[in-house]
Amino acid sequence: ILLEDESVNLEGVTVTASATTNRSDRKIIFLSENQVKASTNGVDLLQQLMLPKLQVNPLFNEVKLPGGGEIQYRINGVKVEIQDITALKPAEIIRIEFHDNPGLRYGNAEVVLDYIVHRPETGGSFGINLNDAVTSEWGNNYINGKINHKKSEFSVNYGISHRNFYKMWRDNEEKFTFEDGSTLHRKEIGEPGHLELYWQHLNGTYSFQDDNKMFNATLRYYTNDERHMDYKGTLYNIANPADAVYMTDNSSSKSHRPALDLYYQQNLKNDQTLVFNMVGTYNYTDNTRLYQECRDEFLLTDVNNNVTGKKYSLIGEGIYEKKIGANRISGGLKHTQSWSDNKYRNGQDYTTEMDQSETFLYGEFKGKVKKLDYTLGVGVTRSYYGQKGDESYDYYTFNPRIVLHYALPGNSFVRLRGDISNSSPSLSNLSAVEQTIDSLQIQRGNPALKNYLKYRTELTYELQKGIFYGNLWGTYEYQPKAIMDEKRLENDKIIQTWDNQKNWQRAAGRLTLRVGPVKDIVTL
Repeated sequence: ILLEDESVNLEGVTVTASATTNRSDRKIIFLSENQVKASTNGVDLLQQLMLPKLQVNPLFNEVKLPGGGEIQYRINGVKVEIQDITALKPAEIIRIEFHDNPGLRYGNAEVVLDYIVHRPETGGSFGINLNDAVTSEWGNNYINGKINHKKSEFSVNYGISHRNFYKMWRDNEEKFTFEDGSTLHRKEIGEPGHLELYWQHLNGTYSFQDDNKMFNATLRYYTNDERHMDYKGTLYNIANPADAVYMTDNSSSKSHRPALDLYYQQNLKNDQTLVFNMVGTYNYTDNTRLYQECRDEFLLTDVNNNVTGKKYSLIGEGIYEKKIGANRISGGLKHTQSWSDNKYRNGQDYTTEMDQSETFLYGEFKGKVKKLDYTLGVGVTRSYYGQKGDESYDYYTFNPRIVLHYALPGNSFVRLRGDISNSSPSLSNLSAVEQTIDSLQIQRGNPALKNYLKYRTELTYELQKGIFYGNLWGTYEYQPKAIMDEKRLENDKIIQTWDNQKNWQRAAGRLTLRVGPVKDIVTL
């Protein structure tokens, strides 16, 4: 029997997989070729992905959450600022890890976006993004560069934003209801004023990375120069329109904030990881406000406020993680220390010196039983605050967390989460200094403010089948003794201050539906 060779051409075979992989605490998103081509930077890419919760404004390079929650950005696990994300080129991004249920190591972040990027061994890149208006003085401009050599990477990015408008005004209406039932109803009719702002940032980074360790050093500098925030117009009493004054409200502010961020990660044997992070920041601010009310060229109210502040902060963090089969155990310690000196000029001169610190110790275990993933965590927070001349406080809180994630048939799941977290008052709200706002109102801080707890539970159901995707989410939050503003009448003046109120509650729901891509281009 004689055998002969014969060639046969087979039809091509395409293997496709879901672009999203669901984990109990995150989504791993792989990018399509069209999504990369349609994007200009790491923020613009999020607009193409249409991830739940995220509200992306590519024009301003902004990403927000409904309700104003915290978004934390990372590149290869290292915490960065959004300016670093705008400097990313979509072609170098391998995947995005979208933590919509972040663990205790991420603090109070509601969402974590971790960009996993490719690091070339040699070469470099340069990028520029110019975004300017034609008919107005408005712009967001960025420039960045990167050089790679073996395991090292040097990068720098600079950005400047500017605004200069001469036709900006405001229309205000406010109504005060007093305890005796009487009311004061005022209205402000604005006239064109002036807005002039300049923001700049400069980041320089050195990074070293191999299979077992990573070191990242970043020097950041941010400056904000708001030269004019000027409003003017007529302010009158609605009950008596003849009772009117001409109002001028001009504000300006400057700030300078350098920071040094050092990050080190060591991968050990037996699936163990150690992480150390140290951040030092100095923040200088200078705010000025001139407020006047005139009637028939007679000056009735003249407020000239100036606040200068210096704040020093130091953040140190250590994290340990170990994988045990399909399970993972982790623990960490984070300490934040800040010192603030403020000088106030408001007819008289005041000086405040404040000291605030927070220490957070936590442990967390992630396990799996068949289709059920679960996370059990517990943390302890110590908060301290002291102001020169006032009493200090020392406050401890208990922060447990539980997450249950159950995989359903197909690419769908249901997840239940509950946690208790801690919230501290801001240093500006704790200052007892009074500042005059206008002829009626005085703003006064409250040194007696206390920390409070935030209780939250949320339920998520997600379904993905073919080109269809749906996400149904609901939450209930309860915050006893929450810090909120209040107003009260004192010596014929309205005092605007803050206090620990009875409680704050919120029930919210969200439905996300997505269809696409249609013909590999359109997503709805």
